[in-house]
Amino acid sequence: MQKYYDYSLQICDLSFTERVPGKLKKDVSVIFAVEEEQCAVGTDSFDNNIKTDIIETLSSKGLCTLNNVNACNRNNYDISCDGAGNGRRRRAITDMMVNIGVTAEVDNNEDMENAQSDIDLLSEQIRILADMGGLSVEVDGQMITSTEDATMVSEAFVQTCLDGQMPVDDGCSKYF
Repeated sequence: MQKYYDYSLQICDLSFTERVPGKLKKDVSVIFAVEEEQCAVGTDSFDNNIKTDIIETLSSKGLCTLNNVNACNRNNYDISCDGAGNGRRRRAITDMMVNIGVTAEVDNNEDMENAQSDIDLLSEQIRILADMGGLSVEVDGQMITSTEDATMVSEAFVQTCLDGQMPVDDGCSKYF
């Protein structure tokens, strides 16, 4: 008598999972004109000081949170310098870009539309503040304000899965 083993049970059947949106994010990209030699991106103290300055301003303006949406999580900030300075007199000026991640964790599909709407609203409020020169950071003891009318908000939402979830074609999935 020959034995047959059914190994098909080891394959995960996605039909028994629940679809969930996970984490949604849009970036607000703010530009600051700094001297090229001052842009020490990647050093902990420089990055932390820039993030702290922006978070303190957003907090004081009531723009950190809106319902389930958060714009003041320093882990969702990215800072970069373009390195292509444009000479003004003897100093090379470069654009320092700070991407502020505006995020929401969404537990179910019903909350998706509300989260998208709140992310759009908070992102737009931050964009308006930055475009009016309302964000400032301290670099080498000098206060530098955001470049007016140079702030952008990403068009599309970026969706990532939370712990305990796995990516599938139309979002995230969690096991029952």
